[in-house]
Amino acid sequence: MRKVQQQVPSFVQPIRLAIISFLLAVAILSTACAEQAIVATPTPLPIPPGQSARLPTATSVPTKQSPQPAASAGMANPQSSGNRQRNDPLAQIPRCPEISTPLFDTMPIAPKDFLAFRPLGWLSPPIHIFPAKHSSFTLSLPGETSPQVTLQFPGHAWVTEIWSTQFEGSSAIGYQLYFYPCREFRAYLFHLSAISDKLLAEFKKGDPQCQAFNDGNSLVQKCQQNVMVQVDSGEMAGLGSDASGVDFGATDERIPDEPFINPAHYPHDYMKYVSPVDYFTPAVKAQFTPKLASFDGKVPREAEPKTGSYMQDLPGKAQGNWFFPGISYQLYFPLS
Repeated sequence: MRKVQQQVPSFVQPIRLAIISFLLAVAILSTACAEQAIVATPTPLPIPPGQSARLPTATSVPTKQSPQPAASAGMANPQSSGNRQRNDPLAQIPRCPEISTPLFDTMPIAPKDFLAFRPLGWLSPPIHIFPAKHSSFTLSLPGETSPQVTLQFPGHAWVTEIWSTQFEGSSAIGYQLYFYPCREFRAYLFHLSAISDKLLAEFKKGDPQCQAFNDGNSLVQKCQQNVMVQVDSGEMAGLGSDASGVDFGATDERIPDEPFINPAHYPHDYMKYVSPVDYFTPAVKAQFTPKLASFDGKVPREAEPKTGSYMQDLPGKAQGNWFFPGISYQLYFPLS
């Protein structure tokens, strides 16, 4: 018997080819996405505090089971520098007294020279997309020329690090100071437009460690110099005239960790931040109180604690710090 070959309509073959091409494209795309999910690791940039980081909006709430990526060994994080093993340099700094003992007795900036002292927990996207863990002196309103004000050290202390920041195309240099009134308490002042001659001389003595990076807008050079300089209460620290104001932050190793939902997302010292206002003598603290307000100083803080709170996670609720899977504050420390 003669076998009759079935005729396939002419329009079927192109459809078959289209289906095969589609399935191949889906397979390739799925493989690429799977590889990306496996190997893609956020590249940490040594972005200093106060600089912008271009991050996507978070979509997942932190949980105890969230994976914690390892921090990059090459990441320079000035805010975690106090986490180093305290052996040689800090051993000469006396241990802190009882926690109820004030550590500071001098206003860093005269009250007449700033509009407000922002409590912990303020927001300023895209820089501070998490509640800020430090406070800030507001020197001027947006669009105004910031006045040049003198900053004083709030108490006797040891300056351990001096950082400089310079943006490409600008001759201006900004400075950051880290200092310890006692071994377990670290404080810092950021966004200084100049530092005292004494500190500048110490900064220039050695060879600062410098690195350049792109903050998303321009090339930035950041330099660090480790020092050990004693300063007295009321001694000049530098000048402030930055439009961002002057940041004043502190960590206290003597206190319990803040109860974040997933501590693994943060470096150790992140959970030790405090308001420096609480460490002043009563007379000086009273000068801060009327300045604890919104950025422009017009809305005083009424909620307790008046000095603010940066830990705002609520277990089982939407409120809190959200992260993309695989991203943590240890890799992207400009989140706050």
